[in-house]
Amino acid sequence: MFSQQWEVIYGRKPEITRPIDITSAENSVIITVKVVPNSSRNSIEGALDGMLKVKIVSVPEKGKANKTLTEFLAKKLGIKAKDIDILSGTTNAIKKVQIRNISIEDFLKKA
Repeated sequence: MFSQQWEVIYGRKPEITRPIDITSAENSVIITVKVVPNSSRNSIEGALDGMLKVKIVSVPEKGKANKTLTEFLAKKLGIKAKDIDILSGTTNAIKKVQIRNISIEDFLKKA
């Protein structure tokens, strides 16, 4: 009911978010990332319904967006790009990403 009233008054649904879901796995973290390609700049936009929302400048074709995502996250977190793997969603905007050689605490500080 609330969502419908909000949409009538403001013309859109309210954004419902929760903190990023992070899983720790043997000297690495696993997160879900929502990627927004074709953006004006690379940036981390925060949490969106348990996912980390990341805007990137690359287009989503031939793996360019995935490469830009891993390079951007590596630079932001101060690790090597080879320590980041996309576990699932390589052709989707929502991806499951494993980041090695980082703790949850370090990830939250740097992201």
